[in-house]
Amino acid sequence: MNTPDPHPDAPRASLADRLRALPGALLRLGLGVLGIFLMLGALLVGAMLALGLLGWALLRGRRLPPGTFSAAFQRQRGFRREAKAPGAVIDVEARVVADEPHQRETEQR
Repeated sequence: MNTPDPHPDAPRASLADRLRALPGALLRLGLGVLGIFLMLGALLVGAMLALGLLGWALLRGRRLPPGTFSAAFQRQRGFRREAKAPGAVIDVEARVVADEPHQRETEQR
């Protein structure tokens, strides 16, 4: 189906003009692809750093606090917990108890 040209008097771009515009188009395309790769690389570095820190903490036997990330997110959104009144304070006297019974017997002699 042939459609009529809406602007028959408008000059068309010649092959030379198109070839001159080609390096600019390739440069824009290359910079776009480079930007995508840099963004994905930064995301990968962040994910590896987070996983590495989590693994290191778990290997050392220390768990991350459960609300580390959610508490910061809730503070940004304005969620706040009300402070509860402290409970009763109980004062007790403590003494050191030996782990093994035979240690107590030798210390008494």
